[in-house]
Amino acid sequence: MAARPGPYSPDGRFWWDGTAWQPVQPPPPDPATGQPHPQSHPQQQQQPAAPYQPPPPQPQYGPPGQPGFQRQGFQQHGFQAPPGYPVPPGGGTPRPPRSRSGFVLLTIGTAIAALVLGGIIGGVVGLTTTKPKGENVVPAFAEKFPDADAQYLPGVTLSMIVDDWMKTANKWKCTKDPNVEDLYSRAKAQIKCEPPDDRGDMYVDIEYDADDKIKVVEASCWLGVHTKACKSLAATMADAVLAAQPKLRKQAQKWAEQNSGSERATTIGGIRFEGNLDPNGMQALPAI
Repeated sequence: MAARPGPYSPDGRFWWDGTAWQPVQPPPPDPATGQPHPQSHPQQQQQPAAPYQPPPPQPQYGPPGQPGFQRQGFQQHGFQAPPGYPVPPGGGTPRPPRSRSGFVLLTIGTAIAALVLGGIIGGVVGLTTTKPKGENVVPAFAEKFPDADAQYLPGVTLSMIVDDWMKTANKWKCTKDPNVEDLYSRAKAQIKCEPPDDRGDMYVDIEYDADDKIKVVEASCWLGVHTKACKSLAATMADAVLAAQPKLRKQAQKWAEQNSGSERATTIGGIRFEGNLDPNGMQALPAI
């Protein structure tokens, strides 16, 4: 019977099939004699028969390159790997495998060191090459920083609007309006002035907290946008609220007359003038 493909283990009990160690099966008996055929293993043909000796303990077999496989030159328990397989350079005891955990720790340590070193270098460069902008001294408040009085029309008093402009110059009648809950300015009091004939097409509202604390002066006209009467009402209101600033009265009067039929706005002498269309008119508000 032809020998099985090799290589064989030293004790002849196993043979390598290319992927795993396989046990050697005993040959079938000879039909003529009824005795088993002698094995044709090369190693057994070259060696004389000897009394059976129990083999020494063998390591676990495995494929080449895997745990349990012993290469040529690796003497362990008197066993050698099958001939014909490559051995590591220098033969002898194999080099132990490198620890993966040690490599991971080394990599992490290197990364941390690089980050720390980079931060230190960046901080030093930043401190030595740049200078913070701005002053270290806290700036003082502006000269005209808004205070509580900024909510009132500057230089405007109740007597200037009601007595001088409405009653003396135009003979209008003015009454105090008790309904102040819905005032947008949240003023404490309100006076409404109307023409003496009670025609109801024009009026002037004054919202205030005290005689010298006027919040809003509003002139309204229902006679039509750009009509002479509505323009005149807006112009005379602008003149009245700037009575305490005589150099600005003409400028305010001209602007109000030209823009009463619009929704434009401007600021003159610390007073903001806003045109209205519904109803047509003009408002005087604090220019905060």
